[in-house]
Amino acid sequence: MNSIVISPYSSKLKGVESNPKDYPYWNELIFKLKEIFTNKIIQIGIRGEERLQNTDVHLLNKPLSELLEILHGCYFWISVDNFFHHFAHYYNKPGFVLFGLSDPRIFGYKENYNIFRSKNFFRPDQFRWWIDCPKNEESFVSPETVIRIIKRELNI
Repeated sequence: MNSIVISPYSSKLKGVESNPKDYPYWNELIFKLKEIFTNKIIQIGIRGEERLQNTDVHLLNKPLSELLEILHGCYFWISVDNFFHHFAHYYNKPGFVLFGLSDPRIFGYKENYNIFRSKNFFRPDQFRWWIDCPKNEESFVSPETVIRIIKRELNI
């Protein structure tokens, strides 16, 4: 249990620079994680995704069997509303999920720490196509809030 896994991106949307579900403050959050933890930070994803600053390992297009090893070997994981938190749920490994516009009561799991700023930011039609949804960086919590929640939940 020596790593912190980061799954920072939701799927690319055609004609859109970034998915509205993507957390905009990853680099700041990783910097703050490194102030507290000595764990290796592993970013997982697919080819074409931007590498975040200060990650120790950048793993792309790994088969599910390798992702499962990484998941089981990590201290904790953080993701946005993407494939990874569903994968972790299936294998019963709770973590931290950063929600902005999507409602964790619909798309999250109760064993995770579903972190969101306010229900007021949830989009009114939760099942509308994401390509039709404008990004709203204000809908996400600050890196300081994420750190405070992680420290509280891990008793640090």
